[in-house]
Amino acid sequence: MEFTLADLSRRLQNLVRFGTIAEVKHGRVPQVRLQIGDIKTGFLPMATARAGKTKTWNPPTVGEQCVLLSPSGEFAGGVVLPGIASNHNPAPDTNPDNTRTQYPDGATADYNHAEHHYIITLPAEGKFSFVVGNTTLELRNDGVTLRTPKFEGVKS
Repeated sequence: MEFTLADLSRRLQNLVRFGTIAEVKHGRVPQVRLQIGDIKTGFLPMATARAGKTKTWNPPTVGEQCVLLSPSGEFAGGVVLPGIASNHNPAPDTNPDNTRTQYPDGATADYNHAEHHYIITLPAEGKFSFVVGNTTLELRNDGVTLRTPKFEGVKS
């Protein structure tokens, strides 16, 4: 197999590229298209936190900065690593003791490991449900509902 110097140079430059998510294809095998300067890639697989027996689903959004790793230097064989904070999409917190997830509707989930404190904050129209088998505890702005086949009362 013969390569020209220009082809080798292009492949070398394409091994690791930064871009932004241009389009997301949701599904069991999610894919994204990237915008890298003037180039828009085809649909590519993306990395996620877990994809084995334990699975996570947290799709990237259009405009999110990411890295494209292309081991052969060809975009079509690459994989996308989303999740790079930028001026356009800054980190939701700066406290080194806090882990925060922030959602588009304003909800947040925070765990501060120095204070051993976990807080979930939802918009007023939101609801929070704990479900264990046939038992559900639902917290809403207007009250609390417990649905359970057996209630043993309050114990101290």
